[in-house]
Amino acid sequence: MKRFLMIFTFLLCILSYKNVYALNECTSSELQRLRELANNVSFTYEYKKEEYLEEDTYTVKTAYYSVTAHNLSDELTVRLKNDNSLVFTKEKPTLNNFLNGSLVQIELVAYTKNLCSGRVIVTKNVELPYWNKYSEREECNLYPEFKYCSEFGRYNITDEEFLSELEKYKGKDEKEPDTNLEENSLTKFFGDYGLYFLGGLGGVIVIAFLIVFILKKRKKDSDL
Repeated sequence: MKRFLMIFTFLLCILSYKNVYALNECTSSELQRLRELANNVSFTYEYKKEEYLEEDTYTVKTAYYSVTAHNLSDELTVRLKNDNSLVFTKEKPTLNNFLNGSLVQIELVAYTKNLCSGRVIVTKNVELPYWNKYSEREECNLYPEFKYCSEFGRYNITDEEFLSELEKYKGKDEKEPDTNLEENSLTKFFGDYGLYFLGGLGGVIVIAFLIVFILKKRKKDSDL
């Protein structure tokens, strides 16, 4: 009887272990559920311009970005790939001081009570545009279409090169007429008024012919 109880207890332990493992295992359906949670997480960013004091005036030098996570889940740890200590949480969804124009890689890791916990479910990239410091210059208020005046873009130029290229742009803008615009205007003019022009020209020719004919006839009559 004692031996039977030992065997029964042993089998019961094995069955219980299997049931617990089945509840805790990382199934494909559980991974799919976690992927859906991860895909629902989104990120936004904004930049703040950094100013430095130069010769008693503040000069904008660069920009730093903050990144904010949305739709966070308690079953996911959302952290930076290159620094696992920096984590987006519901209490602190925004991380700051990302470099201008950098690529932010973010891991979404399972934080569950089953064996999926610790698995990287999705890695997302947030590409931060490079803010162009030259867009803050006074010249860009006058010439916003100048190639180095766009708000975003990485231009490895000096202040002297900026001014030199701006002078070329200003000279081209003032001296060179838009030939395409002139050609299009002439084409439109003849398209709209061509028939009237030809009709008027034909009328002038007929009148001139009649005048010549009348003058010749009068001369001929006077000679008689």
